[in-house]
Amino acid sequence: MRPRLLLSLATLIALAPGCGSSEHSSEVTPPVAVDPPVAPSLPPRMVPPPPQAPPRRTQAQAPTATPITAPSEGTCGGLADAPRTQTFFLRQRVGLTIPRAEVHAAGHSIIAAPPSRDWREVGWAEHGEARMAVAATETRYQIHGSLIDAVRPRTHAGWSVEALGDNVVVAFPTTLVAEGSDARLATIYLRDTAHLLLAIDLVTDPTNAALGGCLALARDIARSAAVGTRALEVAARVARFERYEIDVPEGFASTIEEGPDFAVFRIERIRVSDNAPEAGLGIYSGGHASFNASGTPAVTRNLLGSDVAFYDSTEAGHHQRDALLQVESGVLHVFYGSTDASAFEVLDAAAMSLRATSAP
Repeated sequence: MRPRLLLSLATLIALAPGCGSSEHSSEVTPPVAVDPPVAPSLPPRMVPPPPQAPPRRTQAQAPTATPITAPSEGTCGGLADAPRTQTFFLRQRVGLTIPRAEVHAAGHSIIAAPPSRDWREVGWAEHGEARMAVAATETRYQIHGSLIDAVRPRTHAGWSVEALGDNVVVAFPTTLVAEGSDARLATIYLRDTAHLLLAIDLVTDPTNAALGGCLALARDIARSAAVGTRALEVAARVARFERYEIDVPEGFASTIEEGPDFAVFRIERIRVSDNAPEAGLGIYSGGHASFNASGTPAVTRNLLGSDVAFYDSTEAGHHQRDALLQVESGVLHVFYGSTDASAFEVLDAAAMSLRATSAP
């Protein structure tokens, strides 16, 4: 019996610890850069100072890989012959016609909130013992101009890039390789009508890839990629979070990560280039905030009717501000930061717009 795909898609589904019932991160999460990932995974949440966007790949940076010898013909372990259905990811953001799949939130630490299914979902397509992972990511990048020109310079070494129209680009390995228990098949880039970029990664296991036909299946799936019915909200708006409201500035996406006894509301700036400064805000609501008042108290301000100390810290140009507020349900930890002074002021105004609502 062939081994089933035990995805060290730990690489694929692993996320750095987020906000959990015993700990949470007050760090701003950077958007996913326009770069086929070494495996379909989100970058770790940044500890100030935030990491820069991933550098352009060179052959020296390529992960250790073992070439896979596969016949030119085949059915990818039967997946290519399996009935296909249009499957939507990221709450109707993007659709693909794939072998029937179960779609789940990406994996996470047991003490972390599951990542938002608005921004990250993984589907498992199966047929017999053959299995393929489909990971969809909201990159929070906005790409104007030629999509293929934006993608090509950041394609992983040993991959080729093909445009399937103005708004769909697919990157393939020129030679299938085994990287641990993964064999990456393709990264699909899809741009919506607002020029916002989505990325979909296709991965199978080396044993299945060696049967042949997997790259052809990946190309067929790429041709089926279509923008779904849900648009990503980036206009200025009021967002609701538990019993609170906050003014979300224009150009920011928002989401909520729900844990068993806590939740984290996040907004993150949409970026138009790797050089654009990242900026993000989070609000943790629960009973076990990971709050460290190690910065300098910047100012005491009135938030939700209480005087609250805001602590500032700066490292390598990243300005971070944190505040902890006792509320009836536990605590609120408000945290935000950016490398850009004007973006920081926008976040500061958003934080101070936090208000309670009358309805539960």
